[in-house]
Amino acid sequence: FYSDEQPFGGFQRDVVAVSAAIAGIHSQDVTERRIAADILGNLSMPETTMAMVEALDDPDASVRAAILKAIGRSEASPAMLEVAARLKDDEPEVRLQAAIALRQLAPYPRGLKAGLGPLLDDPDPAVRSHVAATLLSLGPNERAESILRAMTAGEGDEGLSARLSALEALVYWGDEQAFELAATALNDPAPAVRRAAATIMAKIDAEACLIPLTYALGDEDRIVREAVATALGHIGPPALDMVVAALGNSQMEDGALLALQRLPARSAAPTVRNFADRQVGRALHYHALWLGCRPWAKQQVETSDASRDSNRPAQEKWDLLADSLRGAAQRHAVKAFNAMAVLGNTTAVTLAIEDLDSSDAGQRANAMETLDAVGEAKIVRPLLPLWETVESGPLEAPDFNWLLQALADDEDWIRACAAFAAAGSTDQDVAARLAEMAQNDPDALERECASSRLDGETEMETVKSLSTVEQVLFLRRVQLFADLPPDDLRQIASVSEELAFEDGAVMAKQGEPGDMLFIIVSGEILVTAADNNGGQIELGRRHEGEYVGEMAIIGDETRMASLTATGSVRTLCISQK
Repeated sequence: FYSDEQPFGGFQRDVVAVSAAIAGIHSQDVTERRIAADILGNLSMPETTMAMVEALDDPDASVRAAILKAIGRSEASPAMLEVAARLKDDEPEVRLQAAIALRQLAPYPRGLKAGLGPLLDDPDPAVRSHVAATLLSLGPNERAESILRAMTAGEGDEGLSARLSALEALVYWGDEQAFELAATALNDPAPAVRRAAATIMAKIDAEACLIPLTYALGDEDRIVREAVATALGHIGPPALDMVVAALGNSQMEDGALLALQRLPARSAAPTVRNFADRQVGRALHYHALWLGCRPWAKQQVETSDASRDSNRPAQEKWDLLADSLRGAAQRHAVKAFNAMAVLGNTTAVTLAIEDLDSSDAGQRANAMETLDAVGEAKIVRPLLPLWETVESGPLEAPDFNWLLQALADDEDWIRACAAFAAAGSTDQDVAARLAEMAQNDPDALERECASSRLDGETEMETVKSLSTVEQVLFLRRVQLFADLPPDDLRQIASVSEELAFEDGAVMAKQGEPGDMLFIIVSGEILVTAADNNGGQIELGRRHEGEYVGEMAIIGDETRMASLTATGSVRTLCISQK
């Protein structure tokens, strides 16, 4: 028997098996050669080392890289000269793997510095950053440090991939300065950089990263939160107390739940259950507001003067508020379910939560049955009605003034939607509440909505003056976004840019890189393409509520057509960045 550290121990005693692996490295199939290299890397035998060295001339770069990785893993020091020769390989992935293998094999820092030094000028950022970090791990190196700092800061024009390569290389440097560079990147505007920084910080110093990573559980990007949660999960029990404490912060609780699912959280069961109970209460609160909104909104729409707001029917505003209330109810319910997953069957609960968003009623029903079966009854059963299909028919009048509660809610978005929908209300209490919000609400958006609704404003003259609520209302009319919930539309609105174009302005040219989607708020856009004679062919025209350039934010393709403003055009633009 052999330990996990010697998974191929028995393989070494099998002459036929070793011979087959050596033969495999010369196979006609590239995949077989890579697999053979991986096997040989686990066999520290003279004949396997010789076979790998002889195969370093393989015509396929991925095979050469796999062989170098295998040589490093097998600690085949006799192959060091052949590895060093591959530092001049034409392919960057091979040079990178040669540098890694040489670091594993070189017995003395002096020789390693001499061998790797020239690669500080390598044109490939992954090679350059790895070499710089390796040299810094051997001692002070002013030039290597300067290169790595510049790359992590995004200096130059190499792009995001170069920054990510530099961050990943910080692990090899591994000292306090490397940790500080990673910690700085945790606040970078680019989510991909923040994700990488979270992983790297935990690898460099698991103790020092606890506080910054805990705060990063509140990152606005879910994928960043998942990376932070995974990093804290790898740290293990030392991270538990701080993650549990983060449940008390509304900005950090989603990330804290993700982290707790990756930690041994049984000892925190009372705190987690208390959190779940609070979320159940919040979910039922918003569900009650939603039930109150439906009959009240119907009455307001039926009695409103449609001519006052012909471009934005009253129904749209009430629908947005109702959808936001129901979304808030379901969001808090999901938090309760996720808390339950921490203490129970995480996989089953997670899959059921995903199915709750299914458009298929049967799939939603199965999800609710699963939650009822594997979860705690006092958490699950009060929340199941939140996903049940609502039958149309007569609506009972609410027995409380739900609108005043919504206007005083502690969630900024709910207050803003309620203020926006309450325009023109003749209720004295509502008018008084709007006046108070216009003066004293802590959030600027709510003050703006309350003030404009109090003054009876219903139309905005320019797109530049659109509030976030109005942007969301507009996006709900665009077919591309029509099925998205208000929370998702808020995120889109937050990253959109308002741009205006005069008549004849060329908004985009055929053949140029495309990185922006245009959503037309007003005006018309002419879409044309070049013909074989150098002229332009009209492909179509886009009008208010339509969009153009969607492929620009999906891939890196060039523009397939030119876009020209016909008259004055106002747009909301979403960039790929």
